[in-house]
Amino acid sequence: MEQHLRDRILRRLEALPDERGYQVLDYVEFLESKYAERATPDNLFTRLSERVEDTMRAGKAPISAITGTVGLFDGAAKVMKGL
Repeated sequence: MEQHLRDRILRRLEALPDERGYQVLDYVEFLESKYAERATPDNLFTRLSERVEDTMRAGKAPISAITGTVGLFDGAAKVMKGL
């Protein structure tokens, strides 16, 4: 994807609340599954974090709880990269 298009999409996303952002994420993941030209490079920790996030969303956890949990995973991933 070209940088100009990526920046334009990002500007639009930043105006949305988290709940709508998750709807956009669901749609993007659907499009990726149908039309992606290449697989996204994920490490084990990223996949684990996304699975936990998806499970919390499916269980209708509050957005603040999901955000906090994902933040903890991101912090742990940064620590692991430093080792």
